[in-house]
Amino acid sequence: MCLGAAAVVNPSPIAAVASPDTPASQRYALRVDAEDSTTEDRILTGIAERLFWWMPPQEALKDQQRFVAQVMALGTDRDVKRVEARLGSEVFDLVLDHPPAGLFSPRRWNYWHIRQHRGPVPPLPRRFPQ
Repeated sequence: MCLGAAAVVNPSPIAAVASPDTPASQRYALRVDAEDSTTEDRILTGIAERLFWWMPPQEALKDQQRFVAQVMALGTDRDVKRVEARLGSEVFDLVLDHPPAGLFSPRRWNYWHIRQHRGPVPPLPRRFPQ
């Protein structure tokens, strides 16, 4: 899977795939090229296969924010450590800044705010406003 010229030029695992006007949740995608696949990329693909059982892992990896949010909400500690080693801790802060509604449990929401040294913990994002 090649995400365009930015994926070739940018050696980072996160490749810019849109203009600066694109929402942050859609601006970056994980670069996992089949012909240049590293062990870390295969690990992320394996995590995506397990946490996004309803879609191909390559599709799940295209939306980095959703992928990381799914790892934060449903992944194991090992998944979290592997994502953090590959992408850095700041990706978790990006998800907390713009969380998908309805994904986090109250326990995981609180845990991630404490883990990332963020406080006070805001209310959970809701799908349907009251």
